[in-house]
Amino acid sequence: MERHFYLLAGGAGWSLPVTVAALLALPAISAFYTLNFTGCTNFTSRSGVKKEMRISIPIMGGALFVSVILLVTGRFL
Repeated sequence: MERHFYLLAGGAGWSLPVTVAALLALPAISAFYTLNFTGCTNFTSRSGVKKEMRISIPIMGGALFVSVILLVTGRFL
Protein backbone atom coordinates (compact mmCIF):
# COMPACT_ATOMS: atom_id res chain seq x y z
CA MET A 1 0.00 0.00 0.00
CA GLU A 2 2.79 2.46 0.87
CA ARG A 3 4.36 1.87 -2.51
CA HIS A 4 1.20 3.11 -4.22
CA PHE A 5 1.31 6.38 -2.26
CA TYR A 6 5.02 6.73 -3.00
CA LEU A 7 4.48 6.33 -6.72
CA LEU A 8 1.33 8.49 -6.69
CA ALA A 9 3.32 11.35 -5.14
CA GLY A 10 5.97 11.00 -7.83
CA GLY A 11 8.50 9.59 -5.36
CA ALA A 12 10.33 7.61 -8.01
CA GLY A 13 11.18 10.85 -9.81
CA TRP A 14 12.37 12.76 -6.76
CA SER A 15 16.00 13.79 -6.71
CA LEU A 16 18.09 13.77 -3.55
CA PRO A 17 17.74 17.54 -2.86
CA VAL A 18 13.95 17.34 -3.20
CA THR A 19 13.79 14.36 -0.84
CA VAL A 20 15.96 16.12 1.76
CA ALA A 21 13.86 19.28 1.37
CA ALA A 22 10.69 17.29 2.07
CA LEU A 23 12.32 15.65 5.10
CA LEU A 24 13.17 19.11 6.46
CA ALA A 25 9.98 20.97 5.57
CA LEU A 26 7.26 18.52 6.55
CA PRO A 27 8.31 18.08 10.21
CA ALA A 28 8.82 21.85 10.53
CA ILE A 29 5.32 22.54 9.23
CA SER A 30 3.71 19.93 11.46
CA ALA A 31 5.68 21.25 14.47
CA PHE A 32 4.41 24.75 13.75
CA TYR A 33 0.82 23.53 13.78
CA THR A 34 1.33 21.62 17.02
CA LEU A 35 3.04 24.66 18.55
CA ASN A 36 -0.34 26.40 18.36
CA PHE A 37 -1.49 24.13 21.20
CA THR A 38 1.37 25.15 23.50
CA GLY A 39 -0.04 26.49 26.75
CA CYS A 40 -3.47 24.89 26.36
CA THR A 41 -3.30 23.01 29.67
CA ASN A 42 -3.51 24.25 33.22
CA PHE A 43 0.05 23.09 33.92
CA THR A 44 1.86 25.50 31.59
CA SER A 45 3.30 28.86 32.49
CA ARG A 46 3.56 31.93 30.34
CA SER A 47 7.35 32.04 30.70
CA GLY A 48 7.65 28.39 29.64
CA VAL A 49 5.54 29.02 26.55
CA LYS A 50 7.62 32.07 25.63
CA LYS A 51 10.82 30.08 26.07
CA GLU A 52 9.55 27.25 23.89
CA MET A 53 8.45 29.68 21.18
CA ARG A 54 11.74 31.59 21.32
CA ILE A 55 13.71 28.38 20.78
CA SER A 56 11.55 26.51 18.31
CA ILE A 57 10.37 29.14 15.82
CA PRO A 58 13.89 30.04 14.56
CA ILE A 59 14.70 26.33 14.17
CA MET A 60 11.52 25.73 12.16
CA GLY A 61 12.18 28.82 10.06
CA GLY A 62 15.73 27.67 9.37
CA ALA A 63 14.53 24.24 8.30
CA LEU A 64 12.00 25.80 5.93
CA PHE A 65 14.63 28.18 4.54
CA VAL A 66 17.06 25.33 3.87
CA SER A 67 14.31 23.25 2.26
CA VAL A 68 13.37 26.11 -0.10
CA ILE A 69 17.04 26.54 -1.04
CA LEU A 70 17.30 22.80 -1.71
CA LEU A 71 14.16 22.86 -3.84
CA VAL A 72 15.42 25.77 -5.92
CA THR A 73 18.90 24.30 -6.39
CA GLY A 74 17.44 20.83 -7.00
CA ARG A 75 15.65 22.15 -10.06
CA PHE A 76 18.95 23.14 -11.63
CA LEU A 77 20.88 19.95 -10.80
